[in-house]
Amino acid sequence: MMNADLVAGVMERRTILFAGSGLSATLGVPTWKGLIDYMSAELGYDPRVLAPPGVNYLTLGEYFRLNAGEEGIVKLSQKMADEWNVKPEKLIASQIYRSLYDLDFPTVYTTNYDHNLENAFHQFGGSPVVVRSVADLPASTKTRRPQAHWDFAHRCQCRIGRMPAGRATSCTTR
Repeated sequence: MMNADLVAGVMERRTILFAGSGLSATLGVPTWKGLIDYMSAELGYDPRVLAPPGVNYLTLGEYFRLNAGEEGIVKLSQKMADEWNVKPEKLIASQIYRSLYDLDFPTVYTTNYDHNLENAFHQFGGSPVVVRSVADLPASTKTRRPQAHWDFAHRCQCRIGRMPAGRATSCTTR
């Protein structure tokens, strides 16, 4: 049985949702481990050696950025854009994404590097607005989707593994 306070908080829009890579994984998008495995292979390492259990994925992301250079980042960004943003039909068919949209959280916080959440909200009738810094946050009660780190659409502003002070990606829906 769900906690009554949590249910009330969601119903009264006093609760934020934190959505990690498990959400995107329901669509077949790699989790952080899958991303790190890909980066390890691109650098010529066995992921079990470069990324043993318990390793900090953000540190490995920064290591990739430093060693793969701009060409590696461009290649990774293209792969992510081409393969890890799913087709609208798949988003519309996702009961999980539909439920999250219908719950109408005032803020959805994610560390995901894809745009599937805001793309799904758009498909369900929302109007996502990307916000790249705190100064861009709309002064409204609409749903916001802050993102805590780099994503492939904004790689010029942010880097894998770290984010310049004051930078964020978010969207407002509906």
